[in-house]
Formats: sequence, structure tokens, C-alpha cells
Amino acid sequence: MVQVRNLTKTFQTKRGEVTALSHVSLDVHRGEVLVLLGPSGCGKTTLLRCVAGLEHPSSGEISVHGQSVFSSASDTVIPPEKRNLSMVFQSYALWPHMTVAENVGYPLRVSKIDKREIAERVHAVLATTGLEKFGANYPGQLSGGQQQRVALARALVANDGLVLFDEPLSNLDAKVRERLRDELIEMQQQFGFTAIYVTHDQIEAAALAHRIAVMEVGKVAQLGDPVDIFSAPRSRYVADFVGYGNELPGTVAALEGDAVSVQTPIGPMQGVAAGAELKPGAPVAVMFRPEHCEIVDAASAGANIFRGRVEQSIFLGSYLEYRLNIAGQKLAVRSMHATRLANGTELTIAINPRATGVFAAPSGT
Repeated sequence: MVQVRNLTKTFQTKRGEVTALSHVSLDVHRGEVLVLLGPSGCGKTTLLRCVAGLEHPSSGEISVHGQSVFSSASDTVIPPEKRNLSMVFQSYALWPHMTVAENVGYPLRVSKIDKREIAERVHAVLATTGLEKFGANYPGQLSGGQQQRVALARALVANDGLVLFDEPLSNLDAKVRERLRDELIEMQQQFGFTAIYVTHDQIEAAALAHRIAVMEVGKVAQLGDPVDIFSAPRSRYVADFVGYGNELPGTVAALEGDAVSVQTPIGPMQGVAAGAELKPGAPVAVMFRPEHCEIVDAASAGANIFRGRVEQSIFLGSYLEYRLNIAGQKLAVRSMHATRLANGTELTIAINPRATGVFAAPSGT
């Protein structure tokens, strides 16, 4: 459906040249949702806008529906309106003087579709998106969530099969965002459209994506299905971004297959080698999620069992998060137990060795 090859985009600023994308290559398969995930400034929106034709890449190639829409080698540049795709922006981008039905039908009118067919397709997509009662309303009469739904309906009605989403849910409150996310999943399954979806929200990415491309400073740091990204990050950067909130410095003591023994400031730890090849004596970063730490009995024995003191407890709605001091190191532990432990409480935790990633230490450490 979409092919990106060796794509580079640079911008000229007062401080010189800035590289937003550096030799990015990826494919988007028909019927899948590929999520571009990363923090601000990583290049995810620039990549989306290059596919849409809203940014002019410096070099590389882009194909959509098997047609070359950009090629620096052949000097091909197809304008956005001829790329046979739709886009949902972070801002709703609705015409305030048009009704909901007129907004949704706008791309069909531009394409000079027959009026009867426009009416039928608009009615069908409004019914599917739960907007059939609002066809005569204007955008200013709708809630933010309803306006976002209109924008999605407009993208779907053209029936091009490829929709680009630029953080469409980021302006909504948590409850509406969750509901629209679920509706989007349902509509994708119903219509089978292909999507490239930009977000910085990890939960949103995991829920929506068939595959996730984690972006890092203009490059794809890791590409895989959500389970692969979240349970087996291949770099310290990806692990940190997807929630491996605890990090300890260490030195490799021994290796056996992918199992690694590491000496850390809190004592010996067992983990799984991730990413670059490790050797005994190499400096590493040991990383694990707060939810992979279990509060256990003080008499428990085994690998990765440590005793610490609660310095802070934070109630986060569905769970409690404790900030522990273990041998001078600050670690976070999550608990589903309703009973809140007081600051100063001594407790023992067990950290799952198979959920503990061991990564090559960042350069300079």
C-alpha cells in the first residue's frame, strides 16, 4: 500500500541544517494500522506529512497504491490531492460555514462525484460513525468529540483505502479519547482501511496498531507488533520510551544464551540481553517496569529479590505506586493492593528476570 525508501528530510534554520528524517525505509501493508510512535521532535509527523505530500523530502522515494508519488532520483512529485489518500489532522479542520453532511461530502464534491452517490455515501458513513442525527448541524454546534468524528467520517467517505492520522485524539479529554479510540478500532475492522497513525501516547499506540514504528531523532529505532515493542525493546531508548521506568547501571558478570548476570549497585541481578551483543565486564543499563516488581514475603528466596524502604506512595486510581530506596537507588514499584503502606515501611520485592532488559550502556558512561 505504502512504500518509503531511504527518505531524508532536512530543514534550514538560523543555526544551520537540521535533519528531521534520516534514510527512513518502511512498508505499510494493505489493511493494517501502522503507528508512528515517539516524543516531540522525533520526526513522526514530518514522515506522515511527506507521505501526504505536505512536506517535500530532500531525497528518497515514496510510493502509494503502487504509484510513485515522490522520487528524488526521477524528480517525481505528485501533489497531495492526487495521491489518493485522506488525512485527519490534530485540529479538526472543519469548514465552520458548512453542515456536517456538507463537510463530510466535500472531498466527493471536489472529485465531481454524482450528487445522488454523494448523498448515499455521506448517509452511510454518518450512520456508521453515529452522526446520522447531526447531518444538518454546523461544527460549532458539536462537542469536540463529535467534531473529531466528523473529521474521521470525511476521511472515510472518499473510500480511498488509505487514511493518515496526525494525533487526532490528542485534543480530547481522557474519557472521550478512550471511547473514540475504541470506535476507531471498530471502524477500521469494519471498513478495512489502511492507516498511518501518529501519536506520542503509548497506550493509544498499543491499542490501535498492528505494527508500531518507534521513532528516534529522524530514524526508526524499532519496528514490530505492539507485544514485541513493549515486551522486547531492542534498545535502551525504546525501553525508556515504552515504560521501562526503572534503570540501574551495572557490569556484565556472566552470559549464558540470552540470560545475563549483572552486578549492580543494589546487588547481583539476572536479566535478558537486549539489542547489542554484550561481553563480560561491559557496562550496561538494567531496565524493568514498575509493574514487573512484586511485593513478596521477607523470607522469599531466588533471583532479583531485594529489600527496601518506602519513601513515597502515590495513588494513581487503579493502582498504588511506591518509590523505594534500595541501597541508595530510587526504584518505582506498582501494587494493586488497596492497603496503602506508610512512608518508612520496609518491604521486599521480586523483579521478574525475564522481564528485566539488559542493554549496552549509553556512550560516555
